[in-house]
Amino acid sequence: MNKVVVFCVMLLIGSGCSLLIDLSECETAADCDGGLRCESNICVGGETGTNNGTNNSNLVSVSENIGVDATWKADKVYILENIITVGASATLTIEPGTLIKAKPNSALVVRPGGRLNAEGTRKLPIVFTSFQNPGRRQPGDWGGIAILGKAPVNRDNFALRVFDEETLRPVFGGDISSWNCGIIQYVRIEFGGGPVEGAEALNGLIVGGCGTETVVNHLQIHASADDGFEIFGGTFDFRHVVLTRNGDDSIDIDTGWTGTGQFLAVQQDASGETGMEVDNLSEDPTKTPLTDFRIYNYTLIGTGAQGASRGFTFKAGAGGFLSHGIIMGMSQGGLDVIGSAAGARALDDQIVVENSLWFDIGAQGSSYFPKSSDPSESDPETGDNGFDENTYFRQEALGNRFGDDPKIPNVNNLEAPGWVPASAPAVTGVAPPPTGFDPTAVYLGAFVPGADPWTEDWTAYPPN
Repeated sequence: MNKVVVFCVMLLIGSGCSLLIDLSECETAADCDGGLRCESNICVGGETGTNNGTNNSNLVSVSENIGVDATWKADKVYILENIITVGASATLTIEPGTLIKAKPNSALVVRPGGRLNAEGTRKLPIVFTSFQNPGRRQPGDWGGIAILGKAPVNRDNFALRVFDEETLRPVFGGDISSWNCGIIQYVRIEFGGGPVEGAEALNGLIVGGCGTETVVNHLQIHASADDGFEIFGGTFDFRHVVLTRNGDDSIDIDTGWTGTGQFLAVQQDASGETGMEVDNLSEDPTKTPLTDFRIYNYTLIGTGAQGASRGFTFKAGAGGFLSHGIIMGMSQGGLDVIGSAAGARALDDQIVVENSLWFDIGAQGSSYFPKSSDPSESDPETGDNGFDENTYFRQEALGNRFGDDPKIPNVNNLEAPGWVPASAPAVTGVAPPPTGFDPTAVYLGAFVPGADPWTEDWTAYPPN
């Protein structure tokens, strides 16, 4: 058991130190001394259900917006009471190992000009989770997190609809490609994606209009009721992102994102629809900057015949490039291009998925793409300008592989995913990624075959 901190709990009726509490890291209750429980990897006292399991912790209620620089300490447990904004001139710094619990309808929103520096470590991740006790937590228990900046987006006067009052909604986007929204590193976000102010639902994490100086590295978003990871434009890059059991789309890309990603791991459950949904701009599909990103080394795992998931959807004029991937267990198909604007980009070689392994796709496990005879392919709303996904993505020059089992152990174990492929197809004939990406990732998928996954020690997969 690793000791985190020792501190005093102060009685309201006096100023003395009445009780000495040991907060300690744990994985199970066996790691805790003196009958304490293990909650969110911290030993805590009190019976389950008493003050939501945190009665002996040094609780800090957060109900006011943050207008000046502030630091949240690892020896406290922070409770989000409502929508908390970080103002345009403020930086919120969160220490490694800090636990934040969020009540219904609450959220953390960083306005453009503000900054979130949440820099955990592998052994001491920062955890945002539901205020409810383990066993009672559900997707949508709270809103989620949004960090917003002034890098380019292609929607004019883009306001995040987090407040009922329009004048309070933060407007983001601009022309500063390097805009720094802060650091999100070794952070877990759990059970978000719920409504705020009783109306709009947020996502697990929204990154909107953030630029190249923003750091997103080692992030897990788990059990969001809505999309897990929402990207609204910007130019930032991400590395080592884990998206597990999120509703709707695991990752949703919109409004002109032009950044890069590497090492993306997605596992869906029955609530998930699409591993990755990509749009440009629904109201003006040709608006610039066009959505046009590059992602290497990704793993998308669906639920197979038990679910209704699809690997990729490109629509509303979207484009993008993906390589070195594994896509498997998607009962609704591997990839679908929807709408004439996205179809035009696909016909112009601006939607590319190459050097990727496709396995167990479609209702029978081997129908990877829509058929040209499907009604949706010729429908005026959903037709894709005659783009033939099956012919295009099977062309030899793209190097895609179909039907090879990557042999990922426990591939559908939602509480202990295996992640790591064991078979030769994941490494055979794979070239290094180009400059700007980790060149040692000469394999398909997000993980080195046969090695320990980079998810160890800091991720978690609680069912509730």
